[in-house]
Order: sequence, then structure tokens, then C-alpha cells
Amino acid sequence: MQKVRLAISNISCDNCKIRIEKALGEIDGIQAVNVDIPDAYADATFDSADVTLEKIETVLADIGYDVEGKTMMTPGQGV
Repeated sequence: MQKVRLAISNISCDNCKIRIEKALGEIDGIQAVNVDIPDAYADATFDSADVTLEKIETVLADIGYDVEGKTMMTPGQGV
């Protein structure tokens, strides 16, 4: 499993959180998603054998969210 924190500039409300968590949660290989509205990021735990970061970013772009940065996280951080 890998974990990534995605900085997403246009998260502004609970609907954004729900939409992002639903879209990412439907991707095979995603194990957990947590969206933080005030700090504008999403943490995702995923199996890199099943899904790539590029796929995650594409899904976010398809629903209208731009990833401005990403940070790989160590076990125990975030999600």
C-alpha cells in the first residue's frame, strides 16, 4: 500500500468532499480516502499494483478538481 496527499485548490464545501471521496472510492485499488476542506487536500491509500497516481489525478480532473501538488506519505501519516 502507498499513501499520497494531494493538494487540491478548489475544495470549498462538504459537497466537494463527498464528490471527491465517492469518485476516488470507486477506483479499483483505492483503500481509503480522506478529504480535508479547510486545508484543501485529499489523502488516499492505494495499491500501486492496481491504480496509478496518474489515474487518480485524471479522475479528479474529470470531476473538476485540479491537483496542485502531491506528497508521498510514510505509514502512519494521514489516512
